[in-house]
Amino acid sequence: MSIYDVFSGGSRPFDKAEWAAQKQAERKEAYELIDATCSEMAAGGDSFRQYLDVQGRFDRYSVNNAILVSAQKPDATQLKDKAAWKANRVYVDKDAQKITILEPSKEYTRDDGTKAVSYNAKAVYDISETSAKSRQEAPEPKSMRELVSAMIDASPVPFQPVDHLELPAFYDSEQ
Repeated sequence: MSIYDVFSGGSRPFDKAEWAAQKQAERKEAYELIDATCSEMAAGGDSFRQYLDVQGRFDRYSVNNAILVSAQKPDATQLKDKAAWKANRVYVDKDAQKITILEPSKEYTRDDGTKAVSYNAKAVYDISETSAKSRQEAPEPKSMRELVSAMIDASPVPFQPVDHLELPAFYDSEQ
């Protein structure tokens, strides 16, 4: 054993093929979790509601990543990788639960000439699993008036108040 082995922990040299196989296995595991969670959502409303709650909190996440988060930690509120937490002087707990999401990587051209994007499995951690858990802000409850106002402002179709309507709301596809 050389002195280098003592300081490097006796690790062996980097094997690119082994690393690629590990990354492929992580991606495959993530896609299998997405498929299993989608089957669960189709079978019961609770898991679908859980997914919708996650998608509402992480509105910039893709559908696949919201499904992954809802399957692994549905109560998550703020996710970052270790480097991002560390850059904010926040440290991930030693026994923290890793949440795997799929991060877009390079664009490539398939054999048939079409363009595609590859994805890498990425480990992120919720704020509740960090030294900042005490700094977590409780979400401010919104009144029904604020929620309806936000819905009207963000609507792609115009709203028109109607006095006598049998239903609470009505959408006319003709208009």
